[in-house]
Amino acid sequence: MSKVNSTTSIGSTGKTSAELAEENKKALEYFKGAKKVKVSIPSALAKELGAVLYAAVNNVGVYVAVNGEDHEIPEPHAIQIKEMLKHLN
Repeated sequence: MSKVNSTTSIGSTGKTSAELAEENKKALEYFKGAKKVKVSIPSALAKELGAVLYAAVNNVGVYVAVNGEDHEIPEPHAIQIKEMLKHLN
């Protein structure tokens, strides 16, 4: 029989707060050094999205203005934003 998740196993990461903070720090450093690409969000979408769009990858987020101008952001975040924009109706 497979192990069933309980509130104990779901609520526990098995890591200390310091270990999690260190992982977040490593992720932040990775994205700081990641390749930057230009992304643009048309200002016509401001009504649906607001003035800025937030995208997060591995707990590291960026804000991009919804104004039709090019903004250089880390490539993983650009991919996330492009995927989000594909799925707007």
